[in-house]
Amino acid sequence: MGQHAQSLTSHVTTRRGIDLGHQEAQRLIEELETLYAMSRSEWLAADPVASLLCAQLGYEDTAELEDALNGEFADFLAMLPTVDLDRRVPQPGAPVELYFRIHPEPPREQWSCTRLEYKVEEPKQLWNVLLKSPYARVEIEALGLEICADGRKRTDTVWNYLSGAALDLGMHVQSNRGMSDDATDKTVAVIEGLAALRDVDEHWTMIVVDPSGMSRFTDMERVTAIENYVDIGSHVDRNDEVEKPAEESTAPDGDASAAAEEKVDDAAAPASPSARGAGSAEQPSESQDAKE
Repeated sequence: MGQHAQSLTSHVTTRRGIDLGHQEAQRLIEELETLYAMSRSEWLAADPVASLLCAQLGYEDTAELEDALNGEFADFLAMLPTVDLDRRVPQPGAPVELYFRIHPEPPREQWSCTRLEYKVEEPKQLWNVLLKSPYARVEIEALGLEICADGRKRTDTVWNYLSGAALDLGMHVQSNRGMSDDATDKTVAVIEGLAALRDVDEHWTMIVVDPSGMSRFTDMERVTAIENYVDIGSHVDRNDEVEKPAEESTAPDGDASAAAEEKVDDAAAPASPSARGAGSAEQPSESQDAKE
């Protein structure tokens, strides 16, 4: 069967219509991984799993599920970089069925740190989807901004990563009436900078540093991947007087951005529950992604 197994990266260009950045897609991915873990089998038949997902998530049947996905369940599986597909005959005389398996998380001793550099040059690139591991951080050096590792997987579009960061900062400004004018101006400047990145007024780069090496974009065409990367800390950390690596925290179940932190250096914005400056103390926060 191994010779027929296909990495879904080869299918990415065939799945028009399905939006992995949609909140419902995130819910499906989480439930799919839960069902797979409970099965304790390496390969699962796709059709029965689709029926189980319908029962778990409240869909009447697979047709309704695929209508919500705006595409076929098989194409949805093919878009996920952590999934392999295989078509085989389960028994003599039976029709060919689609099977899939999910790559297991490698043990820590097998981790290989990877740095992904995604160069954004046109607006359509904002709809590329990043499947971020629980251990990865996202850096936007143009703004001195970092989305820290938060102990949770996240599957979202580049657009929504930017929107979520802007929403966190905006909520902080609104909830902290005692902020100084200077601190408010710096925070607003970063929010405006995030808007400019979404407009792609200039070329910019999203950086993902993952000590586990598991993070991937669904479209890796404009991504430079540096394997066995030696992580010396983020752009924000290097501006600190004392270098401090991004901390990991375990976020509760809920929205994909809950308890995520974004760091902003002193030239950009002050410390806050969602944005922190160089050398500032961290505080927990909860937020919701701004979905387009």
